[in-house]
Amino acid sequence: MLKYNIMKKDNRGNNDPDIFSAVINDDPHELALALQAGQTLDDKSMEVGGMTPIHYACYLRKTNFLKVALEHNFDPWIKDANGRRSIEIAMIQGLDDIQNILRDKLYPNGISDLAPEL
Repeated sequence: MLKYNIMKKDNRGNNDPDIFSAVINDDPHELALALQAGQTLDDKSMEVGGMTPIHYACYLRKTNFLKVALEHNFDPWIKDANGRRSIEIAMIQGLDDIQNILRDKLYPNGISDLAPEL
């Protein structure tokens, strides 16, 4: 089940950790805090076109965030509100290294994932 994330403030005006703020700030530490607070890389935000944090980081070219985020578990098959997977956004943005990691997440067994069963 996908959650839709929105930024939250407590009654003192302090921001709770927010995974989408971590993307904007390109901040792996903020990512870690958001994950510890129970947010996931599969969460979607309608504020950013139904993108997950991975989609959004590819769109914004936030490579510090991506290098750490891609080490965590997430579903690389999730599509944003426009029907795009994060690998497609990485490709459009020219993020070749990120695209290669995402391809490996999509197809962990390489070409054998694509081969018909004989």
